[in-house]
Amino acid sequence: MKYCVNCGAEIPAGSNFCIKCGTPVEETVTQNVTNQTTGTGTATPNVAGTAEKTKGFAVNYWSWLVESIKHPFQASESAHAYFGLVSFVVLAILNSTVFYLIYRYFQNGISTYSSSLKFVTVGTFVVLFIAYAVLYAAKLAVGYLFQKKSGNKTFFEYTNTIAHNLNFTLVFSLLMILTTFLFPTLTEMTSSEDSFKSFIYKLMFIIILASFQGTVFLLSAAVNAATDTSTKLDSFYKVVLISVIFLIISYVVFRGYTGYETQQLERVFSSITSEISSLFSSSLFGI
Repeated sequence: MKYCVNCGAEIPAGSNFCIKCGTPVEETVTQNVTNQTTGTGTATPNVAGTAEKTKGFAVNYWSWLVESIKHPFQASESAHAYFGLVSFVVLAILNSTVFYLIYRYFQNGISTYSSSLKFVTVGTFVVLFIAYAVLYAAKLAVGYLFQKKSGNKTFFEYTNTIAHNLNFTLVFSLLMILTTFLFPTLTEMTSSEDSFKSFIYKLMFIIILASFQGTVFLLSAAVNAATDTSTKLDSFYKVVLISVIFLIISYVVFRGYTGYETQQLERVFSSITSEISSLFSSSLFGI
């Protein structure tokens, strides 16, 4: 039986990569031979080896992702510890992109009337990403605490389980991004009732998909909490409690983000007001 020189995990026969860390089997064999020849216990790191590890990690992650989409609630216990974190980072990026594109859509429409109104920047995307990262991290932490007493899973294993349940909703995020490109222009909306209705329907579609994504997250965390029998609290109350806490977390993050955006808009409108006042004063004294 072979064992990975990088993490020590057992490598099943016929596998090309370590199922834990993605180290190629060929590299493992080569490094074992080198170590036996030199009498050392560690291999000399090199760029090619790092590239192979990265490739192996990517290949294994993709296989795990596809399998999780096919069977969301049949989580694999042999997944790499960081696969779940990668999925949540991807999810945060995709969902941040959705709302960034929606903001850009409104800014582009308004800019036809006022070129000074620029409230969407790269910083907007960064803040959106941070908000989603905080939201996911807080929910994962709460869900993990509900089953921590049993000691059956580490935090990373728990994250993998939730991500495995949630990965199929990445398709929803891609659909939401695609939908933003199908919005009619603001000019079309103001001149056509059908265009306005089309925009409302598409926006509702995005909201429904985003809500369903959040529901799947809650369902996954609730199921994991309910199946943990290490505490005396009844499973029903666990589900209710975790649902309430998730709602509170969502509300706090939403309030924090909207507070930041409100400050940004106030700054922009203040700048526009000052510009208009300046132009008015110049015109007045020029008469």
